Formats: sequence, structure tokens, C-alpha cells
Amino acid sequence: MELSLIIVGSLATPPTGLTVSAMDRILIIVGLLVLWMFGRWLFPRLFSGRNGTYLLLVAWCVVTVITWRMLHDNNPAAASLFVAWSLISMVLLGNLMIKLFLFVRKSGDRVKARHAIKKLTDQTLLADIAKNDSEWKVRKAAVERLTDQTLLADIAKNDSEWYVRWAAAWKLANQTAPTDIAQNDSDPKVRTEAVGERIDPDQDALIDIAKNDSLWYVRLSAITRLTDQKALADIAKNDSSWHVRKAAVRKLTDKTLLADIAENDNSPEVRAEAVEKRINPDQTAPIDRNAVAVEKLTDQTLLADIAKNASDWEVRLAAVKKLTDQKALADVAKNDIYLSVRKAAVEKLTDQTLLADIAKNDSEGEIRLSAVEKLTDQTLLADIAKNDSEGEVRNTAVKKLTDQKALADIAKNDSEWKVRLSAAEKLTDQTLLVDIAKNDSEWYVRNAAVLILLKMTARGKFVRRRLEN
Repeated sequence: MELSLIIVGSLATPPTGLTVSAMDRILIIVGLLVLWMFGRWLFPRLFSGRNGTYLLLVAWCVVTVITWRMLHDNNPAAASLFVAWSLISMVLLGNLMIKLFLFVRKSGDRVKARHAIKKLTDQTLLADIAKNDSEWKVRKAAVERLTDQTLLADIAKNDSEWYVRWAAAWKLANQTAPTDIAQNDSDPKVRTEAVGERIDPDQDALIDIAKNDSLWYVRLSAITRLTDQKALADIAKNDSSWHVRKAAVRKLTDKTLLADIAENDNSPEVRAEAVEKRINPDQTAPIDRNAVAVEKLTDQTLLADIAKNASDWEVRLAAVKKLTDQKALADVAKNDIYLSVRKAAVEKLTDQTLLADIAKNDSEGEIRLSAVEKLTDQTLLADIAKNDSEGEVRNTAVKKLTDQKALADIAKNDSEWKVRLSAAEKLTDQTLLVDIAKNDSEWYVRNAAVLILLKMTARGKFVRRRLEN
């Protein structure tokens, strides 16, 4: 086949302007044949089968690049190289076509074999196919018809393909072998499946897998079947994966341990699971019923855990409304992801130091505003009234101010007229009000200053006299 393709390829016509003599063509054919045969003799693995195809492909790419370059440069040797390129192209194409034909035929044979095996009952023949056939799908089909437990155990441990090992393990009646597979199989997919519902290793084996398997999802699969509370407690506190710890927490019953995990675990998902397990031990109640359950709680430690760690915002909000612990409320006010929960926490705060910290430093204007509404410290209010980035927050602080010096500064200098207006309405200095009435850039502020002065003076004489000047 390769010889015929080489001969056909040698007849390829070089590009216009380039010629190759018959003798050159013969020399090229002989040279390539000798090179190929010598290569197959010296390196049989490299020049045969799949490796031979890869080698041809590399040679074709290299010769293509060199030929293109020589043609581009009008090199006279390009004609001979073009013939060599044609030869390699034909051999490569023929090789690929043969492999495609064999693959299609082999695929059809495999499908027929699997269908035939489904009708076989001869256990000796099935055993031979299950152990020796080169195709794993055929071996798997044979395994599914086998009944010999010893042979199934051998295949479950030793077949090279995990699908076949699992099919054999699935058919084993003796649970010892599946436990061994769950602990020792090299493929994590087999280990994961081996602790599933059909194959039930004993608790000692499950504990060993849940604690010691190198892959977290295999450990997680073992935990779904584990009931030993001591082992679950150890895993819930010490496993490196939060997925595994969360699954262990879901099966815990020790309320003291759940409280400890809810407080100290470094994963919010695990803490939330511990909190919800404490609220709803059977984990059957819907979220709204959990919120109702929280409303009946009085334990401040538990309420703090729920307010900080429950996964549902409505449950956290219900806990905040029952919470009095100022430190826990400040934590929620600063860190919860829902504004409504944070705002509810701020509204429950009474500690002026904590409120001051939120009023000055929180990134959300709405939360700062809620904190300012609860502040009483005049120095701090003056600072916020002058320096907060949002006019509405400054305005709220101004309305709580009594310091005339701070109000005068704000009434004259704030960038927003509504803030200046609020400050002006609280001024008592008539001279300053006259200055505002004359000079403020906003008509509403000027007019408000005039009205305030009129109220402050008998029949407005003082105002008229000063305005005339």
C-alpha cells in the first residue's frame, strides 16, 4: 500500500517553472523507501502503528514548511523537495484512510460483540471474555452477565478500567470486597461509588474513608452513610474541606459542639449549617417557620450565632430583633450582606462608641444615616455634619446639632443648599442670618434666613434697617 502511494505521489507535477527528471524521481522514491525501511528495522516501535502515523505527520509538516520557503525563494531544489512532499502527503493520507476504515469496522464489531454477549449464558466463555477481551466495553458487558463471585472479586480489584471494576463490584454479594475497593481502589470515582447506597461498608471502614481518603469528595460520600457521632464530631471540627465539615455538621446531634462550631469555624457555610441545625434539628421546617422559631428564643448567645451566621436573611433579621448584645449587634451592623439586616442592627444599638464608629466609617450612606439618627455626642455630630460625603447624612447630623459655631460654619460653607438651609434654620445670630439673607447663592436659603429674622424682630424693623444698609 505504501509503495503504491509513493509511486503515485512521485508522479505529482511540480509548480510551473520547476522541472524534475525521471531519474531524480526514481532516486527520490528509492531514497524515501530505503529511509523508511531502515527506520522500521532500526526503530520498529517508532516507525509502526500509531507512532508511525505521528512520525509521518511531523515529517509532512517539516517538509511543507521547507518546500513553501524554497518555492518562495525560487530555489531550484524546490522541485525535488516538492516531489518528496507529494510522496509523504500520499503516504500520510493513505495511512489515515486505512486507520479510519479499521476503526469503523472495529467499532461495528464491538457493538455486535456487546449485543451477542447479552445473549450468552455460558459462564466459562463469559469469564474468558471478562478477563481477556481488549475492549473494556466488551469486558463490562461480560461482567454484567457473570455470577462467579470469586472471579467478580478478582475483576473488581484488578481490571485496568474503572467502569469494569465498578461493574464487577456492583454484582458482588459479599460486602467485604466492596469495602476493600472503597478503601483501596486507585480511581476516586470507584471509591466514591463504593460507599454509595448499593454497597454499604461497615462503620469502621466508613470512618477510615471519611477521615483518611486524600480526596474531599470521596470523604464526603462516606459521611453520607456515617452515623458514628464521635467520628462525625472529629470530622466536623478537623477536616480540611468545608464541604466535608458542613456535611458532618448536618448529621451532628450534640448542641454544645454545634454551638462551638457556629462560633469558631472559619467557614461561613459551616457556621450557618451549625446555626440552622440548632434552630431546626430535623431540618424539615421551611425558612419562615425557622424565623418564627427564632422569635421565641431568649438565649442571647444563640441569638448572636443566628444573627451572624444563619444562611437566610429573614432568619438573621428575626434574630437581630431579639438581640440585645451590643457587640454582636455592631458585628451584624458592619458585616451582614443585607442592608435591611444591618439597618435593623443599627437601630437596636445604644452604645455611643459603637454607633460613632459606624456613623464615621461605614461604606453605606444609609447605614451611616441610621447611626447618626441615634447619636447624641455634639462633637461627633459636628464632625459628621461637616465632613460626611453624602448630603443627606450631613443634613441629618445638622438637625441634631446645637453648637452655634458649627452651625454657622455649615450654614455659610456647605456645598449643598439643603444642608445650609437646615443649619440656617437653627441659627440665633441675627448678624450672620442677615449675611446669609444677602449673600447665599440659593434663593431658598436666603428667603428662609429672611423669614427667620422676621420672626426674631419686632415688626421686622431691624431687618429693614439692616437690609437698607
